[in-house]
Amino acid sequence: MKRILTLFLSILLAVFTFLETQAQYKPDTSVESRLKTYVQLLASDSLEGRLPGTNGGNIAAEYIAYHFEKFGLKPFKPKDYLQKFSLPVSVKIGSNTSLKTTKKEFSVNKDFIPFGFSANGSVSANPIVFVGYGLIGKDIQYNDYGNVDVKGKTVLFLRGVPDPENPHSQNSKYSSLRYKVIKAREKGASAVLVVNSEQQLDSLEDVLQSITIERTGKEQIPVIHISRKTSNELLESSNKKIEDLEKQLSSNTEPNSFLLKSEISLNVSISDVLVEVPNVVGVVEGTDPLKKNEKIVIGAHYDHLGKGHNESSLFRGSGAHIHYGADDNASGTAGLIELAERIGKKPLERTVVFIAFTAEEMGLIGSKEYCSLPNVSLDNTIAMINMDMIGRMSNNSLQVQGVGTANFWNTLVDSLSKDYSLEMSKGASGQGPSDHSSFNSKNIPVLFVFTGLHSDYHRPSDTWDKINYEGQSKTVSFVESVVNYVSALPTRPEYVVVKADSAKKGTTNFRVYVGTIPDYSDHPRGMRITGVSEGSPAHKAGLQEGDVLIKFGTKSIANVYDYTYALAEYSPGQIIEVEFLRDGDESKKQTCSLTLGSRSNK
Repeated sequence: MKRILTLFLSILLAVFTFLETQAQYKPDTSVESRLKTYVQLLASDSLEGRLPGTNGGNIAAEYIAYHFEKFGLKPFKPKDYLQKFSLPVSVKIGSNTSLKTTKKEFSVNKDFIPFGFSANGSVSANPIVFVGYGLIGKDIQYNDYGNVDVKGKTVLFLRGVPDPENPHSQNSKYSSLRYKVIKAREKGASAVLVVNSEQQLDSLEDVLQSITIERTGKEQIPVIHISRKTSNELLESSNKKIEDLEKQLSSNTEPNSFLLKSEISLNVSISDVLVEVPNVVGVVEGTDPLKKNEKIVIGAHYDHLGKGHNESSLFRGSGAHIHYGADDNASGTAGLIELAERIGKKPLERTVVFIAFTAEEMGLIGSKEYCSLPNVSLDNTIAMINMDMIGRMSNNSLQVQGVGTANFWNTLVDSLSKDYSLEMSKGASGQGPSDHSSFNSKNIPVLFVFTGLHSDYHRPSDTWDKINYEGQSKTVSFVESVVNYVSALPTRPEYVVVKADSAKKGTTNFRVYVGTIPDYSDHPRGMRITGVSEGSPAHKAGLQEGDVLIKFGTKSIANVYDYTYALAEYSPGQIIEVEFLRDGDESKKQTCSLTLGSRSNK
């Protein structure tokens, strides 16, 4: 085993040497040159966008670990810098997935395909009800369910709305596919068939939607996408065609729902495909005998979007193109490696933990995994500084979020902005769309350092040659000064609750305010809460971090979509009953009474 491991490491070192050569590496002692080397490697063709679970993503992790070891950092666990965990990256359709009538059996991937958020399950000899566009809403007159009973039946509806060109129509508010599916389930439907309307045709072709991983919660009934040809074969027994029904609905803009004369049997069997992915963690132990047990985390995510086959890509061209992610976030990762070298050579009083997170782009998954590890004591973590997109500084401008999470942040940031001649833009909240948010929800003071969005964000054009390496170097030195200051504090900083979070961070833009911070990852039972704002209606009702909501008023909650749409059904001041599982434990089912607040008063 040792011989194999030695051979593997030798090959890996050769790969890194080759890649750094490919990245036009030239020996140079300047910070800008080192940062450029790291960014060029991480944003190279060879790493193909660093998508988690791919060779490029794994090589990036090993590259970071190689430098951690080179700079003398201790591994996260004995002889291993990699904190590995399983991540769902795609969906596999089971061989027993089927759709058929008494006359025909349809072909998966050709005639139909399950959605990634579909539940597994089956129906047999089930009646079908065509419900137009599946529209229903409390402030629209249009109601596709008004004259039909769909309980125990399969519903068939068109995507979109009957009046897409009408700028005054309210129908589009309720056109979301997940909203329509939730309403079908609430009406008692046992399964859902979805067909493209003319609005959804791709260059006049009827294309089935590719099945993709669903990270925000699955449905409770089977949901499948069928072709227009398949829908016509189901409608044939009723002497109807989808084209004619669509024209009728669009011209009259009135519901025309009816029970079909055909029945179907269907079975959905899908499963997530898991791969092992790593965070990369290195530690520089503190020098002070008393303070060394307290840790400062410096973090940056190293993953990106691969070749753009996901909803996060903003590229609208055709074909697969590497999304290089030079600024997002090879720039922050390069800064992490640079700081690892500096602090590795000159340790501080307190212990510093360097973490390169994976799967940030998929929903902060890597940082959540680290924060939930049973063998990681966050009680001793006193601050977290996150670098994400620090490579496009313009006019010496730097954005720093989280300054309200500790009493000294504001003064320190203002002082350092003068030292480094920076134009500082600050925000108090520790919540936000990057990995610091995972630590903030654990009541740890955080700073999020960021040089701003740009037109190359989440596009293939985010390349190494557009990085402002001088500005990136200044940002890295700014972060180093922050860490030095925190390490030298005589006592650990106290976390400060930013009450303004409740006004800025919420599940929706609806009128009601609850004060929960949802976990957007999938949960088999309901929607987990990752945080509760102090003084909020949720806090007053007794809800806590880790609780799993399963019912909100009269609405069952299976995922964050259910919760989002449930909020729209209520008004400020209403008192509702909330059912939840304390710490997600089925044996600890509880209920509480919650008075909904008003967002306009926040």
